[in-house]
Amino acid sequence: MSKIGLTATLLVTGAWLSASLAAACGVEVKNYEVTEEFEATRAADLSGIACVPLGRGEYRCLVIDDETQFAQLAKIEKREIEAKAKIRLIEKDDHPKPLGEKPSIKCDENDFGEFDGEGVAYAPPFFYVVGSHGCSRESDKFRLSSFILARIRVNHEGRPVDADDKVLDKDDMEKAVVETTYRVSDLLQRADTVGGFFGKSLKTENGLNIEGIAVDGDRVFLGLRAPVNGTAYIVEGSAKALFAPGHNPLLPGEKPVLIPVKLGPDVGIRDLALLPNDKLLILAGATQEPDIPYSIFVLDLKGKARTELVPRRSDQPKRAEGMAVLDATTQEIRMLLLFDGSLDGAPEELTIPLRK
Repeated sequence: MSKIGLTATLLVTGAWLSASLAAACGVEVKNYEVTEEFEATRAADLSGIACVPLGRGEYRCLVIDDETQFAQLAKIEKREIEAKAKIRLIEKDDHPKPLGEKPSIKCDENDFGEFDGEGVAYAPPFFYVVGSHGCSRESDKFRLSSFILARIRVNHEGRPVDADDKVLDKDDMEKAVVETTYRVSDLLQRADTVGGFFGKSLKTENGLNIEGIAVDGDRVFLGLRAPVNGTAYIVEGSAKALFAPGHNPLLPGEKPVLIPVKLGPDVGIRDLALLPNDKLLILAGATQEPDIPYSIFVLDLKGKARTELVPRRSDQPKRAEGMAVLDATTQEIRMLLLFDGSLDGAPEELTIPLRK
């Protein structure tokens, strides 16, 4: 299908979905136009997004593609997305070496390749990008470059800065301050219940892999697509510990907090986003194939209670992969969704009314 034909199809589908969701649960869906395309492998592998509000309905965002070694900035204004400069997260090998120690994995080792970025989060003064931390779904190979957490230092408007905190122009992004760490692997392996699935086959052994991240100050929340045993899981750790100087493993006293969330049979976490008042927004989807339509939950971290906001319906799109909260009040949540396998993520804005 041509790009024009695909765009037209997405617009028609989005309009039909908007009416369907509105009738079902009062959710309003609006399509976005991508005015400058992303430079992903096929611009169809976008898997994560996080945004900084600039005011007047404008946002500066960071978007990740799970098939490259870079992230890409973007600007949102008036339901239009314009892709901006790329920022390299890793090189072709592990030099400069990430913080911490290279993990030991049982599956066969492959070349140091793409980052396999699955989630993006913003917590001042950083954008965080997390790799899948799982063996390849298709080949069952271990790729070291997928077992990295990166963060990019930015100013209050989400603009990358250099080592002197000077805002960078688009042509100077090689000077961006990017830190990387291997220590998420240490954290995951120490987690109760899920740690034993680290490094195992995703297809045949319910192997652990990350699909979402949210950060609140020093608290790093990692949403797992698998393992799932009737319950999905979030692993919480400390950003300070993960990015501590040096190449020692995570200190022995650093224990993860395991947060179980019941989302449904064979349903895992596909993305996370931070909400006010110690809450997380959860994008849920299939743990394995065949894929299923998405659903959306809110998790109260204080009471560990979860509320379903958007139920799974057969007429909803599948493979929702990336999620960013644009605005959240006591009345509603405005959020942006990206879909894996769709041109430029086929971005949609959802306005979800909250029950009183």
